[in-house]
Amino acid sequence: MRRLHATVPCATIVVALALAGCGSTSSDSPTEAVQFQSAEIPAGHTIPATYTCDGENISPSFEWGPVPANTGELVLLVVGLRPTSIGGRYSVSVEWAVAGIAPQLHKLVAGQLPHGAYIGVASSGKRTYSICPKKGVSETYQFTLFAVPPTITISSRFLGMSALAALSTPHTSTSAIGEGSFVAHYART
Repeated sequence: MRRLHATVPCATIVVALALAGCGSTSSDSPTEAVQFQSAEIPAGHTIPATYTCDGENISPSFEWGPVPANTGELVLLVVGLRPTSIGGRYSVSVEWAVAGIAPQLHKLVAGQLPHGAYIGVASSGKRTYSICPKKGVSETYQFTLFAVPPTITISSRFLGMSALAALSTPHTSTSAIGEGSFVAHYART
């Protein structure tokens, strides 16, 4: 599995926000907050084994509230974040990347994708959903829904890490215009 080892600034990468205690959005971010959740995974809790490689390894269901009016599509990323032995650095990986979700939708059914949505390439090099940390390792996962303006086109061959970098960097032409996220944990025994 390819992982990026990087210093994660609190205002730049969404994943670090919840872990650093900064809240779910940055005060200098132009994005609108979108309520985003999963009934099966309460924010801050443990991911049930059903939604990992120790169970059925299917995506949970997701629900979200209104998105910005000028949203062209929605992108859903599941990002794994594990502290490294180097202070202030994290091992960051995209475990699942989905684009092409119609902005009119407000939910995804567990284990299913809606018509028109497509899976990007995860850090593993695969186009599948999988939460599967190494045995004995506890990993934190950030589930994030991005509202993407119609001026941005996401290719069906997109890379999850590239989408994360582009959409979560504030004040750029590729920034998301809305986002919602929650954090959960999983450890294999």
